[in-house]
Amino acid sequence: MKLEYYLQKLEAIDQKIRLKATGGPEEFAESLEMSKASLYRYIDFLKDYGAPIYYDVSNKSFCYEHDINIEFSFKVEPLDQYEAQKVSGGKALNWQSNKFSQIFYSSLKK
Repeated sequence: MKLEYYLQKLEAIDQKIRLKATGGPEEFAESLEMSKASLYRYIDFLKDYGAPIYYDVSNKSFCYEHDINIEFSFKVEPLDQYEAQKVSGGKALNWQSNKFSQIFYSSLKK
């Protein structure tokens, strides 16, 4: 799947959590058109990066423990030769061999 798809799902999850309008896990997963297991993988991914997410039983919604700012972005821009060597040590990088990409995709595909 494309990175854009994962980012859109993460943004949708974040928005619903901010609104405290997720409903229970099954309802939340269904609203996002994913399985409950996939939803929990996304939530675990966000928690791994420091998002203080918990489930509020009385409100029947996932919530953040405190206000946070999450930015989801992916930007590609050209680098001059000096910047390219500084970033990659002069070697061409394959996105599939990038450690972040491996962690990101493996955490979502479990």
